[in-house]
Amino acid sequence: MAKITVSVSSLGCSEPSVTVDVAEKNSCLLVGLQSWYDLEDAKDAVGGRALTNTNGTAFAAGKTGNAATFTPGSGQSLAYNSPIVTGGENAFTVAGWVKTSGTERWKIIDLRTYGETCIYRTYGNDLNFTVYDTAHRPVTVAYAGSGEWCFFSMRYNPTIGSHGRFDYSVKYGTTTNTGSYSPVAVPLSSECFRIGGTVDADARGQVDSAGLWSRALTDAELLLLWNSGSGLSYSQL
Repeated sequence: MAKITVSVSSLGCSEPSVTVDVAEKNSCLLVGLQSWYDLEDAKDAVGGRALTNTNGTAFAAGKTGNAATFTPGSGQSLAYNSPIVTGGENAFTVAGWVKTSGTERWKIIDLRTYGETCIYRTYGNDLNFTVYDTAHRPVTVAYAGSGEWCFFSMRYNPTIGSHGRFDYSVKYGTTTNTGSYSPVAVPLSSECFRIGGTVDADARGQVDSAGLWSRALTDAELLLLWNSGSGLSYSQL
């Protein structure tokens, strides 16, 4: 809650002003928020699910304060090796910021041990969103290229269609690219929350301000996270 002071002297009140609580404009983003990683370090600002730092992932200047910074060839990652949002039939949203480097494929966010539900950087400076139902189902959403901060989101709404629907978005500058996928079976349950990982190569680049919700955020809420391209830290929610 935020506090504002309002002048009431013109209303004949004995006090010249009164201070009242008002809801922060971003407070809706706290609803269903399970974990949030500012990535100033490996701590979880919400649920106490600190990430295990493998091979010395660094934290350097990023989108909002510091960001997880991965060095090529180091095998670095940050992981919480238990499910945060459980059950493949349950709604969720994962969102954050990434700045890639190089041309190799590497995982940005992974919700399963072997990458069946993940977001990864692929060839051609694209981001791939992969869902596992009866097979890997990658959906490619175009990305501007290396060296540019990009906001990404992946949502699952189980109430749409026979087995729910995944919606994806990538936003940078004045460009927004979106995609969706309707699984042919109930998606597999989450197993972990991992930032950084290997596809064909180790993670390289940076990830910042990553959150996981137990609901599908609305388009308007994703715009709040985008924040006109500036992003948000946990203290701004």
